[in-house]
Amino acid sequence: MAFSERTGHRRPAPERTNLEQAPDAVRLVLQRALVGDSEWLSAYRVLSDALDRIPDSGIWSDRFAEEHVRSMISHELEWFEVFDLLEEYATVDAVNDAFVRTGMAYEMVARNDGRGARRNSTGGEIILFDPTGEALGLPTVDADVAPLLKERFEPAAIQWERAIRALNGRPSDPEKAIGEAMGATEAVVHQISGNSSFGNGVDDIFRAEPDWVKALAKSIKALYGYASQAPGVRHGRYADPAIEHADARHVVRVCGAAIAHLIDGERAGRWG
Repeated sequence: MAFSERTGHRRPAPERTNLEQAPDAVRLVLQRALVGDSEWLSAYRVLSDALDRIPDSGIWSDRFAEEHVRSMISHELEWFEVFDLLEEYATVDAVNDAFVRTGMAYEMVARNDGRGARRNSTGGEIILFDPTGEALGLPTVDADVAPLLKERFEPAAIQWERAIRALNGRPSDPEKAIGEAMGATEAVVHQISGNSSFGNGVDDIFRAEPDWVKALAKSIKALYGYASQAPGVRHGRYADPAIEHADARHVVRVCGAAIAHLIDGERAGRWG
């Protein structure tokens, strides 16, 4: 056991804010996972397939394949292609350790045993690292919303699914995530209120509620105002909005909470 392992010394981990990239340390994890005990030729064939390339018949041994494998991993694979291969071939612990050391805002979880299970397993799913949201229970928003979007709300389910895919995609699309989440919210408001105007529909839903509850209506309409003003979300991209992923995540979560609130309220006969 190395000195640092015996004594618990570690390099300070950077803040985990890096998105849509695959630093050298992450690519090295992939190389080790593919090559194993000097199986360079096998790794070359896997990488050729990933790059939609017919393997060169002149590369027939580990010695000839090594240089090509190193180059393909370091220079030819896009970051998301690295992630795809990590999900299939690398171990959960190795990937997460590299993500921590390089400040990547992702983590790998085992596919079939849930978050944190089988940490030394090979293969998993890479998701966004969001410990704050997890601590607050916010990742459950999608699980709370999706089952509600049935029957007459089913058209909104398509937009909600698009919002989640855009938010969690590789690469993510913050503008689309906000636009689709807002569209799903609009659809639900229209179905409940029968009013084609979003703002008026929200007012109609909350009309019989006391003033302090009507404040919630204002917060829902404020989301619409934000989405309408942010370039490229609901209208033309007349400027670079520079929407951060954290902004999109906030809007999607709040839209999800609003959708669940509105549908639950209708089912309970709350709205007049």
